[in-house]
Amino acid sequence: MHPFVTHISGEHALGATRRCDVSIDGEPEHTEERCTAYEEGKEILGRIDADSTGFSSMVVDWTAGFTLEAKDATTTVVTAQSRFKPKGFVVCLMLPLVKWKFHQTQQTILGGLKQFVESR
Repeated sequence: MHPFVTHISGEHALGATRRCDVSIDGEPEHTEERCTAYEEGKEILGRIDADSTGFSSMVVDWTAGFTLEAKDATTTVVTAQSRFKPKGFVVCLMLPLVKWKFHQTQQTILGGLKQFVESR
């Protein structure tokens, strides 16, 4: 369903921690996060406390997740979120590229979710 996630350990519950193993460009990576908002079928949001890519060392207040809004009996709008504040001048300079990359990644994730749902 999610094109990058290979395994998740932990719970999807408010306050719970989990580890997401991912594959990015064929490389095994992971994130460690704490659920900061959860409402089944409507929202899941987590604060990323650590990741193996090093991105969490360049930013603060990094959160990511999804919201779902039912439009009718057969249509749900899924919105991907990722927010963070850059740490340092160099990261500020790179911000347009970082935001573009996050947008591309979110489009890939949403495309994978759409494909999964439509195949069922």
